[in-house]
Amino acid sequence: MNPLFAQTQVPAQPMLGFVWVALLVDFIALMIFVWWVVESSKRRHQRREWEHNERMRMIEMGMPVPPRESSWPKAFLCSVIGGGVPFLAFTFTYMAHERPGSADELWLVPAIISGASILATSILAGHLFRPRPASNADASHVAMKPMHDADAFDVVGSRG
Repeated sequence: MNPLFAQTQVPAQPMLGFVWVALLVDFIALMIFVWWVVESSKRRHQRREWEHNERMRMIEMGMPVPPRESSWPKAFLCSVIGGGVPFLAFTFTYMAHERPGSADELWLVPAIISGASILATSILAGHLFRPRPASNADASHVAMKPMHDADAFDVVGSRG
C-alpha cells in the first residue's frame, strides 16, 4: 500500500456539542430554580406583611387577636416518630444481631415496627395538618345581639 494514500486514524474526540447543550440545559434549569426560590420568598414575605397588617388593624379596632399556630412542632413530632422509631429499631436489632447465636429472622421485627410507625405517623400527620373548621368558640369574640330572650327560659321565676 502506498504510504501517501494511507488513511490515518484520528482519535475519537468527545462530542463537544452535546456537552455544551447539556451544560446550557443545566444552567437554564438552575436559573429557573433560583427564580422560583426568589419569587416564593417574595410571596411569603408579602403574605406575612398582610397578616401583620391584619393583626394590627384588629388590635386598633379592639378585637381580640387569635393566636398564631406554628406548624413546626407538628412537623417535628411527625419527623421524630417517623424517622426515630425505625432508626432505633434497626440500631438495637443490629446490636442484638452481633451477639453470637442470634437468628437472622430477628430482622423481621424492626421491619414490622418501622412499617407500623410510618403508617401511624402518616395518620398522625393527616390528623395534625388537617384544616380545622371554625367553631362557635372561635366566633365568641364577635359582639352580636343575643339570639334568645333570657326571660323566656326563666321557668322557676314565673311560677310565683
